[in-house]
Amino acid sequence: MTVTVADRPVTLDLVLGGAGRLMGTVLTADGSPAPEALVTLTDAYGETVATTRGDRQGRYVLPELPAGEYTLAAGAPGFRPAALPVTLQPSRELRQDIELAGGAVLRGTVRAGGGRLVEEA
Repeated sequence: MTVTVADRPVTLDLVLGGAGRLMGTVLTADGSPAPEALVTLTDAYGETVATTRGDRQGRYVLPELPAGEYTLAAGAPGFRPAALPVTLQPSRELRQDIELAGGAVLRGTVRAGGGRLVEEA
């Protein structure tokens, strides 16, 4: 690369870091794969850098990522989402599994004294 300094061209060598790759498996608490989980990578500003859906075995791949500090998040129906920090190095592959905790649906009826239903509780 040639740049101009004080009206004179100067040659400057630049080293460009290659893109990295993040891959892993989304697992449940018992170690089973979480099929077709949604996986998202965000930067320090909360901007989405990459997103993908895992396969039936819970495996995901996020290719062509610049080096840096990120947050990896994953979620699947019936599970609470999980997030953790990851650091990607230039031209490297990082394997990072992520575990989802089980979720539940709570259903019920709110009643006042005497068994009367409370609307819109």
